[in-house]
Amino acid sequence: MRTSSNAFLMFKPTYASTFYKTLKDSDSREKFYYGIAKKNHENVRTKRDEALYDTDFAETITKLIKEQKTGNCTEAADIALLGLFANGYYKSQCVGLECEVGYINKNTGKTVWSFCEPIDHACVITNMNNEKRKHVDDLIIIDPWLNCSGSVSQLREKYKKIFLNDKKMEKINYNLRQRFASEFSGKNLKNKPDLSNCAFSTKIVFYTANKYETQEAKEIGKRMAEKYPELVVKKNG
Repeated sequence: MRTSSNAFLMFKPTYASTFYKTLKDSDSREKFYYGIAKKNHENVRTKRDEALYDTDFAETITKLIKEQKTGNCTEAADIALLGLFANGYYKSQCVGLECEVGYINKNTGKTVWSFCEPIDHACVITNMNNEKRKHVDDLIIIDPWLNCSGSVSQLREKYKKIFLNDKKMEKINYNLRQRFASEFSGKNLKNKPDLSNCAFSTKIVFYTANKYETQEAKEIGKRMAEKYPELVVKKNG
């Protein structure tokens, strides 16, 4: 992760606004430069999304970041994924986050009813070429936006603290009540589940943002390693 971050330096506007609250009260000069970075990112994101399914997407995103030096979690995840490919970790993919929220039976632990609320974040998930990592919780998350990595189970807790704050949970709870009432009304009222023995549940889940087959990942990795040798981690000895 550090190798790809060093090779493709980028200012992350959303990270600055999330973790450096002083931006809100900072002087006009800082706000001016922040505004430029945000505008640059909007340009990067537009061009990135337009090229997402092109065969030369890797070349497009790397060129954009080299030129604009601005990106948020999605672009940072793109670059981290290319770095993994360049180092031979082909069973890796970019993922987005969702909050699965609903009700579980207290006795059985089974989900009675749930829905997924989107979370505006992206990272990379990989097995780091360890075939023993078969369960999703054992896979490794690399998150260049947060500058951290760890197992899925470890990062789930971190994501909960960051993304499921009181304001977000207030919105999720409202959506939960609205969806539940809408789904089990009228003719479908008879199917309304009994929630008397249920507990409210929230869980961070992941969905594939863009997936590459192994052969395609190998070809991209080879191109990236040749064009950007600084992406390749030097092995000791």
